[in-house]
Amino acid sequence: MSFLIQIVSLVTSLVFTWFVILMIRRERFLLRYSFLWILLGVSGVLASLFPGWVFALSALLGFEKPVNFLYFVCIVVLLGVGLVLCAVVSRQARQITHLIQ
Repeated sequence: MSFLIQIVSLVTSLVFTWFVILMIRRERFLLRYSFLWILLGVSGVLASLFPGWVFALSALLGFEKPVNFLYFVCIVVLLGVGLVLCAVVSRQARQITHLIQ
């Protein structure tokens, strides 16, 4: 990984993590739903500072290139976020139904 890409990904991860923390402080995000985003920001910072573990983990899992591994991880994370949001919306719909009745 080139030094420029490392710097750009580090700055992006830090800005992302700062933005999540700012949204929590302004009470726009609930803390229980923001742990995933904080975890993703911190792992982005760690991957920027120490990119060797991403290469090693992708090779260990049999991915031909680390970028394929990162795409796979992003897809899995988005699927997880979608499931969590679906559960939250379903629970809120049930609560609204109970409140209306």
